[in-house]
Amino acid sequence: MNVKFRKTRLPNVVYYESPSRKHGDNNEKCDRCYYYVMKTKRPNGKYKMVRVRVGWESEGYSAKTVYGIRSNVVKLREHGITEDVGPTMTFAHAAELYLKHSGNKKSIKADISRLHYRIIPFLGDKILNEVTPTLIQKFYVKLTHSTTKHGKLMALATVEHHIKLVRQIFNYLRIHHQYQHQNPADFSCLNRIKFDNTLIRFLNRNQELRLLEVLENYDNRVIANIVTFALTTGMRRSAVLQLRWSSLDLNERTVKFYNSKGDKNEIIPLNSSAFKVISAQQSTMATSEFVFTSNDDKAWVNISKHWKKIKELAEIENFRFHDLRHHFATKLRKKGVGVADMKDLLMHKDVSTTLKYAHNDVEGLRDICELASV
Repeated sequence: MNVKFRKTRLPNVVYYESPSRKHGDNNEKCDRCYYYVMKTKRPNGKYKMVRVRVGWESEGYSAKTVYGIRSNVVKLREHGITEDVGPTMTFAHAAELYLKHSGNKKSIKADISRLHYRIIPFLGDKILNEVTPTLIQKFYVKLTHSTTKHGKLMALATVEHHIKLVRQIFNYLRIHHQYQHQNPADFSCLNRIKFDNTLIRFLNRNQELRLLEVLENYDNRVIANIVTFALTTGMRRSAVLQLRWSSLDLNERTVKFYNSKGDKNEIIPLNSSAFKVISAQQSTMATSEFVFTSNDDKAWVNISKHWKKIKELAEIENFRFHDLRHHFATKLRKKGVGVADMKDLLMHKDVSTTLKYAHNDVEGLRDICELASV
C-alpha cells in the first residue's frame, strides 16, 4: 500500500489519511484508517513487525480504542493464545464469542435469530479455515432460494444481512482473536445479485384525507396525536414516542434533539398542525416527562396494533409507520422545497439519504409533462 503512515501519541498505533474519503458534520475532514503494530512470529521462526488494520475514524475508531484492542491481543498472548485460530476454532464457537462481545448491539436479537435459523446450521460445524469465499457464495445462493416463515421468497436485502453478519464475525476474529486470513465473506469476493432496495411508499391525496378523517375520530386520542404528529413532522417513530417536554420550546415552537454523545443538537421548527397536537397533549398533560404517554404515564413502546387498525379503517394497505416520513419528504418536494432544507428537517447526515426519501409524485409529474403537450 503506497501510503504514508503517521504515528499517534499512543505507542504502536499508527494511521494514514485518505484524501478522497471524507467524514464529519460537513464532510470536511479526511478520514483516518487506524492500525496497530505487533511483532509476529513468521513460519520460518523469525519475528517481524506487522501492521494490523482495525478500521476508519468514521466507523467510530480512534487511537485510544485501537490501543485498547492491541492491549487485548497482548493479553491473549499472555494466556497462550498466540497462534492463528483459523485451523482450530469452529464457526459456531466464533459466533458465540462474537455475541458475547456484541451484547449491547441494537440488532443483537436479529443477529441471534439469523445465526440460529440460517447461519449456524450451514456453517456452525466448519473450522474457520474451511469457510472459504466459495462456501460463502454457496450459502448466498442457498439463501436467495429460501423462504421466510410466511412462505415468501427471502428478500435480497435480508440475504445480504446474513452475509454481513458472517463478515462482521470474521472481522471481530481478526481484531480480537488472531484470525490471520482474508475475510471470506467480503463482498468483493461475492457474486451478488443487484437490486434496488428503495421502497417508494407515500400517500396520494385521497389516502391522506381518509387517514386524517380516521385520526380525527379515533377513540384513543393519544395514539391519534402520535400518528398526526409523525405525519406532519416527518420524525422517526422512536423520536416521536420518546419525545420529552424538556425538548420542546413552546414559545419558539421548536423541538431540540441531541446526538448519542449529547454534545450536539438539532433544532427543528414545528408547523401549525404539529403545534396543534402539542397543545392538545398539553391540555391533558400528566406528571410524565414524555409528551405522548400510555395509561401509566410512561412512554408508548409499541403502537403496532393501533397502527394496523387505523390503516384498516382508512383502507390503506402496504404502508409502514416509517413511510409517514417518506410522505412528509414527498410533500415538501412537491411544494418546491430544496433538498438541502429537506435534509435539515429530516436530520439526515448525508444528502444522498434525503434523495431516497423524496420521491416525485407521478400525478404531479403528469401536470408538468402536460406543459410540453402539442
